[in-house]
Amino acid sequence: MNDTTATITQAILSDDQKQQLTAAYDTLTPAQQERVEDLADELMHRIFGRVAQALTSADIEKIKELDTDDTTGNVVRYFLLSKVPNLDAIIEEEMDIFKTEFTANTQG
Repeated sequence: MNDTTATITQAILSDDQKQQLTAAYDTLTPAQQERVEDLADELMHRIFGRVAQALTSADIEKIKELDTDDTTGNVVRYFLLSKVPNLDAIIEEEMDIFKTEFTANTQG
């Protein structure tokens, strides 16, 4: 993953969404935690793939500029929201899929 991809991936989720994904993590076995990490990586790739379709090369360059001063990810997130107005809907759709997969893979 290049730096710009990592920046976008980090900025995509709000703090609340990040908390939703990690709420039960500490109660899992190491094997379950590993599977959850795999699912979370897959989730971020799916979200990033959908977001990336809406970005131009100029947008990517702007994100690189924004990232220079953005320690929280919020500046990049707001920029992404300006380019992908349905970002939160995309995240929610993908998180619903993730939650279904998470439940299926952590039971037992």
